[in-house]
Parts: sequence; structure tokens; C-alpha cells
Amino acid sequence: MTRDLVQARLERSGVMEFEAPVVAVENFLQGKPRLVYEQSGEQHELDCDFVAGCDGFHGVARKSVDSNRSTEYEKVYPFGWPAA
Repeated sequence: MTRDLVQARLERSGVMEFEAPVVAVENFLQGKPRLVYEQSGEQHELDCDFVAGCDGFHGVARKSVDSNRSTEYEKVYPFGWPAA
């Protein structure tokens, strides 16, 4: 899937950034989110139509949402997952 997405982006002459961690998500609630990321020691901004915050519990996306405006859901299972 990743290979197909990269190929599709390159076929459209799109820009791709690697090794560029996101440090902030701005304007999240205003309807026009912006990612702030770092690459080669410099900060850059990327305006977005939407952002999928799939970076985990301690990620930047979660910290960008006001806790008063979000609802947490939790499902506790009667078993645990083994970890290595």
C-alpha cells in the first residue's frame, strides 16, 4: 500500500517529505488545520483539509485537542496482550 501511495504521489509531481516529525497541529478547531514539522533543523508549515491523528496516546495530535472538547472511550477486555 505504501509503495502504491508513493508511486501515485510521484506520478502527480507531488512533494514528499521523509524524516520530518510533526511538532504541532494548529487551527485544529477552526476547520483548516495546519501541521508544523521539522526537517533539517528548520520548521515548515503544511496547510491541510483534514488531519487524522493516528500518532498514539502521547502524540502531537492528541495534545492539540482541548481536553474539554474531546471524549475518551475505553474498552477493558478480560485478558491482556503479551508484549515482547
